[in-house]
Amino acid sequence: METWDLYTKDRTLTGEAHLRGQPLPEGRYHLVVHVWVRNAKGQYLISQRAASRPTFPLLWECTGGSVLKGEDSLTGALREAKEELGIDLAPESGRLACSKVRGEGFQDILDIWLFAYDGPLALENATTEEVAQCRWMGEREIQALFDAGEFVDNLGYFFALHRQGWQEMPVDKTVGSPEPGKAYTRREGAYLLALRDGMLAVADTPTGWFLPGGGIDPGETHQACICRECLEELGCPAQVGAYLGCVEGYLAETDLGPLHPIQFYYTGALGGAVQKPTEPDHALLWVPVGEAALHLKLEMQRLAVGRLPGAKGRK
Repeated sequence: METWDLYTKDRTLTGEAHLRGQPLPEGRYHLVVHVWVRNAKGQYLISQRAASRPTFPLLWECTGGSVLKGEDSLTGALREAKEELGIDLAPESGRLACSKVRGEGFQDILDIWLFAYDGPLALENATTEEVAQCRWMGEREIQALFDAGEFVDNLGYFFALHRQGWQEMPVDKTVGSPEPGKAYTRREGAYLLALRDGMLAVADTPTGWFLPGGGIDPGETHQACICRECLEELGCPAQVGAYLGCVEGYLAETDLGPLHPIQFYYTGALGGAVQKPTEPDHALLWVPVGEAALHLKLEMQRLAVGRLPGAKGRK
């Protein structure tokens, strides 16, 4: 049976040991690693969980698991790769992409590692039988598995990290919470906050005002998404500037069913119209920043606008 070291929320080692399967004491956390392995082609080594696994049988995932007593995060990541995939990762080939504390349902400190590896697949050398098969996959194939419900759902953070070159872009604010019994569809989007003479560009639609932007297509960067959406919605080219922040929300009632939008916001500029919008029910409006901070349709976007100078009317 595995034994773990316990930590406080700020990652202080307490000296306490914990037996896996027992309830964790209040205020104590254990260390978990997710290990993403990438080759020179930009593909990731993805594994399918064995049918005998008690959780998520036959779903696809990156490798990973709990760090054992006496191990540090890197040692745990290297061990998991050897145990589950049979490969020997070089310590110097990895870097810690980000770390986060997860509360209810997890009670752990999650370290997310990215390793470079171009060696052979060696599942026959694995020291456990946790993995049914493994193979190299690109983002589109991983996205297809995720959309089909065949990829472990708590690994959805991968797409934002991948598209931003594995530079962490944490969620700054969460609006609402999921309602029990409802299945929410995750939807990442990128949006532009374009200013001109103290006025903000908004897309005026039959259902209200929205920031220019929209859902990110597979393989698309945030910047490419914003440029494409601005042309489609408004017929205008966009110049994307600095990253402003990220807000997620839970929308129980939409035309597409319950949604879990995660929106990334950028400052920038809009040029003059160069084509007719392909979405004819969208029109470009320039409105005072403070007015947009009060009257945009989505609270998520109102919060983003509230960070801009001149948003004095924000709630």
